[in-house]
Amino acid sequence: MDGFLALYDECTNDNLLKKRAVSSFVKKFNSAVFCSKRKRKKASDFEVKAIIGRGHFGEVQVVREKSTDAVFAMKVLRKSDLLAQPEISCFEEERDIMGTSLSPWITELHYAFQDSINLYLVMDFHAGGDLLSLLSRHDEIFEEDMAKFYIAEMAIAINSLHEMGYLHRDIKPENILLDCTGHIKLADFGSAAKLNEEKMVSSHMPVGTPDYVAPELLLSMNKVKQQITYGPEVDWWSLGICAYEMLFGATPFTNDHGSMVSTYANIMNFKNILKFPADSNVSDKAKDLIEKLLTDSKSRLSWFEIKAHPFFQGMNWDTIREGEAPYVPSIHGLDDTSHFDEVEQVKRQPNVEALLPQRDFSGKDLPFVGFTFSKDSKSTGSRFMGSPTTSSSSESDLNNSNLLNKGCLVDQSSSSASLADMDKLTLEILAEKDQEIEKLRRLLHLDDGNVIPAEARCISLIEKWNSMDSEIRMIEDELLEVKMEEMKAEIILLETEQEKLSSQLRVKEHHLAKTIEALNDANAKLQNTQKMMDREKRKSREAHHKDFMLLELRNESWESLLQSKQATIDELSARLRDLEELVEAYEDSEEKQATEVHQLQQKLNTSLQDLSTFTLTNVRMSGGTGEAEVELDNLHHAMCPSKKKLTLHVTLKAGRCSFSDNKTLIKLQALQKMVDKYAESARDWREKEEELNAKINSLELDNHTLKQKEGMGRKMKDSLMEKVTSYQLEVEAQKSIIKELQETMRSYLNKSSNYSDSDRKLKEVQQSKLDLESELMSVKEESEKTRLSALHKTKQMEEAIKKLEEQRALAQDYKNRYDCQVELTEVKVRSLEDELAKVTSDRQRLERREETLTTQVETLQSLLDDRTLEMEKLERRNTDIQTHLQQLQQRNTDLQVQIESLQKASSKNDAQEKSKAELGFQVSRLQQQNADLEHRITTALREKQGLEDKVTISERDKERLMRRIERLETLEKDRHELESRVEKMATLEREKRRLEIKVELIF
Repeated sequence: MDGFLALYDECTNDNLLKKRAVSSFVKKFNSAVFCSKRKRKKASDFEVKAIIGRGHFGEVQVVREKSTDAVFAMKVLRKSDLLAQPEISCFEEERDIMGTSLSPWITELHYAFQDSINLYLVMDFHAGGDLLSLLSRHDEIFEEDMAKFYIAEMAIAINSLHEMGYLHRDIKPENILLDCTGHIKLADFGSAAKLNEEKMVSSHMPVGTPDYVAPELLLSMNKVKQQITYGPEVDWWSLGICAYEMLFGATPFTNDHGSMVSTYANIMNFKNILKFPADSNVSDKAKDLIEKLLTDSKSRLSWFEIKAHPFFQGMNWDTIREGEAPYVPSIHGLDDTSHFDEVEQVKRQPNVEALLPQRDFSGKDLPFVGFTFSKDSKSTGSRFMGSPTTSSSSESDLNNSNLLNKGCLVDQSSSSASLADMDKLTLEILAEKDQEIEKLRRLLHLDDGNVIPAEARCISLIEKWNSMDSEIRMIEDELLEVKMEEMKAEIILLETEQEKLSSQLRVKEHHLAKTIEALNDANAKLQNTQKMMDREKRKSREAHHKDFMLLELRNESWESLLQSKQATIDELSARLRDLEELVEAYEDSEEKQATEVHQLQQKLNTSLQDLSTFTLTNVRMSGGTGEAEVELDNLHHAMCPSKKKLTLHVTLKAGRCSFSDNKTLIKLQALQKMVDKYAESARDWREKEEELNAKINSLELDNHTLKQKEGMGRKMKDSLMEKVTSYQLEVEAQKSIIKELQETMRSYLNKSSNYSDSDRKLKEVQQSKLDLESELMSVKEESEKTRLSALHKTKQMEEAIKKLEEQRALAQDYKNRYDCQVELTEVKVRSLEDELAKVTSDRQRLERREETLTTQVETLQSLLDDRTLEMEKLERRNTDIQTHLQQLQQRNTDLQVQIESLQKASSKNDAQEKSKAELGFQVSRLQQQNADLEHRITTALREKQGLEDKVTISERDKERLMRRIERLETLEKDRHELESRVEKMATLEREKRRLEIKVELIF
């Protein structure tokens, strides 16, 4: 499928679309390609969260898949950089390793896809960071047990890659990732290579990182012409470098000044350079492991020897991944990037070459055919060829494209048929006119003897020929006008159809935009609701169950407490009712007693008033003395309505007046009786008064006791009311608590109903989403059909306009050709003949110059090859001289040591003097050789510099020659154009001669 899409994209080039077969191919599969591209994975399906790494060919991003919310690491590789350096780009090996691996030690690939600019590898994201950042957090040194754990896991991961048939070739702490449990994952297979049948790799390309690269790789990079192979031992060397860095805090062969050349020299001289710090606490077993890993390839440890090494004694290799890691990273989310170093955002310059229009088939996407991969289709596809199965929709699209192509052919055949009829008509008219001209010529030849009538006849024939010519021109003009009118009508129809189609297309696009917006909103709502539901379901499934159990228990306890409180409230309310009834009865009795007392007081007052009036009348009638009045007044005052004791004492004394007659005596006696009577009545009244006073006192005592009881009752009533109010407040509080519990129960029930409603809404939204997607598909298909039809109509209209313009141009050329053709042809022929002569001379001269330049280029190329060979020889010689010089220096130091030892022992033995002299002679000779070698090295370096200067000069000459060759090619093109113009002029000359012959025959 990648190959088909690459072919389709190449065919959409404007220059290639001019070819009929290419344009028909593009039209045929346009909708199917559109459908397949829409279904394939693309970069817009992922949301970029952060950038965690950047390399030579691209960068690594942390992304979230929009459809599933899954978090991945996406490696983006630029196609232009991969094509610029194809020898060191191993993107296919990287995809194959992560796609086919079943090992838990290797990062798993989920998707691999591409667009016109980049390649994309979507793999597992390991949030624990890499081993280098872990080293920096531990001050660049691990404890020995911790280092043992990570070295063992790295060895298992490297061996699993070797068992798959690949070499990593770039093992370093940056490429060792930590998952969320703290165990390692091997990553970054951009430098990997596949092993051959002999478990070896033969490559001269520079790969790996300088500090971790093995000496075999350096030899293969330097000795290009020799066939040097290497195997899995290069990865075990890198493991030894990593082990040294974990235990000692630095790599063993890195130069202090950061020079890569010196680092490579140290690696090649590893036997003398590899040393361990004296003040370290690293065990001898660990040092022995590092020494046996950082040795020559033949004696380097293999996988089984690493497992059996004493440093890993007691290590359970089979269950190491199930155990607990020494460091477990704290992760705050699936997309947590806190364990990675921050990477600066870099704005890359746009690829200008990709924006330029293509003129021909580029083939830039052909190296990436077959790159597409999906984890879901891994079992069905072979060799990760992203071959999606053709669906019914794509088949229908292909059928629709076939129908459209057939319709286009019918329209083109109908229009071409009408034009062919018109051409036939014009050809018939021209043939008739040619026949008439031939007849006239024959008559002219027959009547050649009669000059005068022949001339007259010739004049008439010329006039007739002119009239016929004018008729032909009129007919042609009429035909052109008819064609113009037909074309105008067709153009108007096409314009109206185009407007209709464009309006329909705008409506469909507007509807499509609305549906897409609605679909996006629905998707967003669906995702939000799904997230909320998942979150709430995850959080509150067990919590709801616990809350319901607690609420039920609390509800039962509150119900029992409420029942007990209700019983106490009922009891208190009953007691309150009894007290209220008692108070009401007391108040009723008090009111009755008050009314009785009031009635008695009224009766007493009335009786006293009656008595006072009666006594006053009697005293006045009897005409008693002033003492009697005084007594009566006192009696009246004493009998007034008061609650004091009533004293009545009436004393009647005989006055000094004399009772002269009996009447007065009788009256006095009667008065005395009345007084006695009143005295008795007064005693009776006093007794009644005393009784009443006693009753009043008793009533007052009763009233006082009742008032005391009433006060106590009121106090009891107030206390009871306070208790009632407190109980009512407690009841209200309990009721509020019960209401809150009921509300919480209702809220939980509502939430459960809301969850069911949200599930139902989710299903409805999913159904609406499916409906919208189907509607969107139909709308897109309709819009695609309308767009294709509109394009077809516009192309037809453009072709018709072009034909019309061509016919107009032909008519204009037909009118103007005969006027200026004869005059121009002669001038052009002369000028072209001169130009042809010049061009031929220039051509011969340039051909000679080209031959000389090609010979010069070949000689320069041979010289350049010789110089490069000499440069390589000198470089090899330089390296050999340097190694020899190092050996001589080593021998010199050894000899000096021997000389010093011999000088100390010179007094003991004369034979040692001779050996000393011989050694001194050897030292002088070696020093002379050393000086000669240094002189030779300096001369070789000078020769190298001179050769480099010569190479640069030859490259400049080569560029100059290339520019000359380009000029020659342009001149060759101009020559071909001039030759074509000469041929055109020759044809014009032949046509001119034919016309002149016709004119001569006519005249």
